[in-house]
Amino acid sequence: SHALVEVDVESDGADKLMEEAFGISSSCWAHANTNTYKVAKTEDNSLLVPSNEVLLLPEKEAVPQHSILNGYIKEFDLDRPRQELKLPTPIITLGFPKAGTSSIFEYFHCGGRPTAHYACKVMTPTEERTDKCGKCIEKNMAENRFPLTQCVEKMGSCGHLDDWCGTCIKQNIDTNRPPLEGCGNFDVYTEINQSFGRARQKKGADQIPTTIYFPQVEALEKFHEAYPTATFILNTRNFEHWIGSVDNWSILRSRFVKSDIRGLPTGVGMDDNDLRTFYNGHYTRIRKFVEDHPSHALVEVDVESDGADKLMEEAFGISSSCWAHANTNTYKVAKTEDNSLLVPSNEVLLLPEKEAVPQHSILNGYIKEFDLDRPRQELKLPTPIITLGFPKAGTSSIFEYFHCGGRPTAHYACKVMTPTEERTDKCGKCIEKNMAENRFPLTQCVEKMGSCGHLDDWCGTCIKQNIDTNRPPLEGCGNFDVYTEINQSFGRARQKKGADQIPTTIYFPQVEALEKFHEAYPTATFILNTRNFEHWIGSVDNWSILRSRFVKSDIRGLPTGVGMDDNDLRTFYNGHYTRVREFVRDHPSHALVEVNVESEGAASLMEEAFGISASCWGHAN
Repeated sequence: SHALVEVDVESDGADKLMEEAFGISSSCWAHANTNTYKVAKTEDNSLLVPSNEVLLLPEKEAVPQHSILNGYIKEFDLDRPRQELKLPTPIITLGFPKAGTSSIFEYFHCGGRPTAHYACKVMTPTEERTDKCGKCIEKNMAENRFPLTQCVEKMGSCGHLDDWCGTCIKQNIDTNRPPLEGCGNFDVYTEINQSFGRARQKKGADQIPTTIYFPQVEALEKFHEAYPTATFILNTRNFEHWIGSVDNWSILRSRFVKSDIRGLPTGVGMDDNDLRTFYNGHYTRIRKFVEDHPSHALVEVDVESDGADKLMEEAFGISSSCWAHANTNTYKVAKTEDNSLLVPSNEVLLLPEKEAVPQHSILNGYIKEFDLDRPRQELKLPTPIITLGFPKAGTSSIFEYFHCGGRPTAHYACKVMTPTEERTDKCGKCIEKNMAENRFPLTQCVEKMGSCGHLDDWCGTCIKQNIDTNRPPLEGCGNFDVYTEINQSFGRARQKKGADQIPTTIYFPQVEALEKFHEAYPTATFILNTRNFEHWIGSVDNWSILRSRFVKSDIRGLPTGVGMDDNDLRTFYNGHYTRVREFVRDHPSHALVEVNVESEGAASLMEEAFGISASCWGHAN
């Protein structure tokens, strides 16, 4: 009356036999332990197990009931059912960072699958786990910042490097253990690389190499040995788009160059063609490896393609709607006649990987770190927040207000004027000297050198280049919450007598391209900073050759040669403010906060509008 199912658990056909007998898919057979262990062997290398003994396998690490993103727990949406996977776990992303790994993380997490991204353990700020960095980590996590922000710089070392997936994997490989042992036992690992060294190092201190480690490049064979049925994801992206993201992500390009990577030796990678060869070579090698090891499934996905969501659903079984849960960078969509977003019910928006939100502000090319003793304050209005008034009308006060509130803010420059040989060419020493003396980074550098390159360090140039090439205005310009001064001056302030006279002009994106900001950021918040005109024009005349720049530029509403007469500038000034008010009235998806920066109620108005304490207004010039 009993049924007996006899199965040799080591046989190739065990999975099929179990499916035929019990009806559960044979793919589940691969979910058993894959830990390595040592046993006695006979001379012919077969396992030697006495008939009255069994192999005792080590206890399997528990499958977590959450995901981890950069050290933070992400709980599952209990209203969304956990979706079954069509392919075996572990699922490991083998492409590079800045190629949609965040989108892939959000896709699997949305489907209820435990997923790890960059960190494999929670950065719990306990005394036992984080030592002297505990309070720093705890403060960062309370304010939703990257856990180790400024902690290593302040403390020197924080320990517990194996919290991060890449280090956990590297330590396992170095000690000949399965790569993912003790690294969380997640279903999916979406970013497994690891950066070492500090992004910002104190001048005069020992310079620690800032390198990066890619297990998917250095140890692909080890993953196959330990997980012969693992599923691999090969996430691809247009190379030019990828390298642009690399260059916009802190010192990531420098990490490639300073690391000794298989296929990219130390010192190679500043030339785009070298990185292109490495990038394409890695992808070719993965495809060939899986072709030679067909026990793996390989899912190749172009994360920018229109069909990425459908491809992922077909491959893994998780709804394509989860693809839209990824990053929220800018994108273009069709609109109805009433200007509302038009998204067909059977489609989802494919969002590109989002540029990282910086953990600092930038003022005229200098990093301004946040006061860790001051809590980060939540905003009442959507980002990006863009100041549309003119310079010399309180833009510095607005910068200090948001920076005081812990919100990443850019003023005039959108990138740090790091005086490295790679970034500043012949102006490097001049910039370094100015920054050491706390002067404007390019003071006299252009006059002395003729040109310093890297104009897109400045917000106005970055924005102009984007608009000229039909890209979203702020793409690659730092992804700050707030932009307080976005104009850009061109030409030299002081020119040698007898030398070619280069026009000294000024460009105002808020005047020339307001419509482009609306197209790319239909819910952006605008600040219209006003000031008594006589006071404003007095500041303009007292600021180097700013009046001359207005006169020599061809500005919408102020043609070349006009502006020496105060009345001409008054007409232009008032006309711009009127146009901004009318634009927002016609495009009510935007919030407009108009503030007279000289009024006694400016501080209270800003607090009421944005939620940051009025006391921050006093941090201004």
